[in-house]
Amino acid sequence: MSLAYRPEPVPALTWLRWRALTRLVLAAVAGLTAIGAGTLHEQLTRNHPPRDTLLFPAKPARVASSPATPAPIRARALPPAPDSTRQQHTCTFTVTLATTEQGLALRDFRLSGTDPDLKWELLSAERQRTTRETHVAPQPLSVVLLFDQSGSIRDTDPEDVRLLAAQAAVRTLPEGTRFAVAHFQGLPDHQGNVQPVVQVDQEFTTDPEAVHTAIARLRGRTIGGTPLFTALLHAIALIEREPYNQPRVIICLSDGLPDADDPELDAETVVRRARAANVQLHFVALGDLDWTLLRTMARPTRGSVVPTTEPERLINAFAALGRKLQQTEWAHYRLEGRVYRTGRPVAAGETLRATLHVAGHQLPLTVQVAP
Repeated sequence: MSLAYRPEPVPALTWLRWRALTRLVLAAVAGLTAIGAGTLHEQLTRNHPPRDTLLFPAKPARVASSPATPAPIRARALPPAPDSTRQQHTCTFTVTLATTEQGLALRDFRLSGTDPDLKWELLSAERQRTTRETHVAPQPLSVVLLFDQSGSIRDTDPEDVRLLAAQAAVRTLPEGTRFAVAHFQGLPDHQGNVQPVVQVDQEFTTDPEAVHTAIARLRGRTIGGTPLFTALLHAIALIEREPYNQPRVIICLSDGLPDADDPELDAETVVRRARAANVQLHFVALGDLDWTLLRTMARPTRGSVVPTTEPERLINAFAALGRKLQQTEWAHYRLEGRVYRTGRPVAAGETLRATLHVAGHQLPLTVQVAP
């Protein structure tokens, strides 16, 4: 997950020129796509308020340019009440931030500080909008290509177009991307009970020819049911051994919903494991079905579902997913809170500092009290 504060730009001529030059450079490289990484930094000067604070936590965050600019962090001192001095010790503030973490609620945000006299409290958290940006700095990925080889595939994709589309997609991702190939199906045991089977066809490699060969070996090997949950958990276990400094992605192609899984497994279990391993779940969904279940697993992991009803359109579906992997989706939130001092009153112009905790990550917060 990555977080970003985006205060309004400082109205200075040099800053505007700098932004103009940046846009020209980005326009010149608009044809390039990839995924960049960043580090925590603060842009502060003596004569200007904070411009930009980005958090790129230990888990890999992918961004090359900043998201659309929300309103700045701001605070104001409340006027004193006629019969109480409590208001003199309190100020409210508004924080706007952008994060790649989706579906957050007020309970997912928390404030803390080192000053024992300051008591921080968040009052509300509202999601305002979603923006997307395309990256300009290439970075390899770790990708598991997970194929549904259940018997129904013979009807939905009799010409194995999905395999050709996946082979073509391999060459569209950044150079140095590490691929693994696996497939799943439900097969009967000697007692006739259907058991989930997940097989790794190619361990992680940067050799596209080895990946193509592993995919080609899947031709004609379709039989049995669809142990989707079991397959995803195996794929997560496979990819979580990969380096943590590059994005981890599972691309699953399936034409059906789970029907050969352990009854104790569910989508929530898969999502929890994927989030713990920082894995994005993407699905290329073949067929005219209700894909709500796949979306419930994709969205919390910053993944996506690309549906298609015809095998011939699978190449376009994989291409759309490839473009998706070159972008970051930002969720913009507006937080409102207050801080109360138990000692002396809060003074105009005073700077108050805290730490904003968001889904296990931390971001320094500075509130400048206005007159």
